[in-house]
Amino acid sequence: MGIFHFGRIVGGGDEEVLKYFQEHGLVRCGAHCQPCGRAMSQIKKKGSTTGYMLRCPSCRCKESMSKDSFFDGSHLTLAKTLALMYFWAVETSVVQTTSHVGVSSATVVQWYQYFCDICSWKLQCMPASLGRPGKDRPDRRICDGEGQVPPRTSAT
Repeated sequence: MGIFHFGRIVGGGDEEVLKYFQEHGLVRCGAHCQPCGRAMSQIKKKGSTTGYMLRCPSCRCKESMSKDSFFDGSHLTLAKTLALMYFWAVETSVVQTTSHVGVSSATVVQWYQYFCDICSWKLQCMPASLGRPGKDRPDRRICDGEGQVPPRTSAT
């Protein structure tokens, strides 16, 4: 994502940011009410980290949009979380990110670590091969299944 695309999403307000997270499967788009089974409606909710919540039109039960997601329990708005993701991805320093996003350096460091952990986990779950098996080099994995990069040899 480029800086202008990022700016359009964040500049579009809570609704655009939530839509971005939903389109990428990071928070849910909807849910069914546990007590009555009806589809819940998305309504605005001030003070919520997403700016919205889900409410059952029948029994009025309410649920967070971020329930059962990585962001469940976070105190940051989705806009600030998206900003942290963007600045981490473009390798912005902690000091600059702190200034741009308006959060503490401890918060930036913690979220940067979360993003690193997610990438490590993803590599462990779906290791990618380098080169073409039998062509450029043998079928070597980036990670050895334990999340460790295998040691280099004279062949690699």
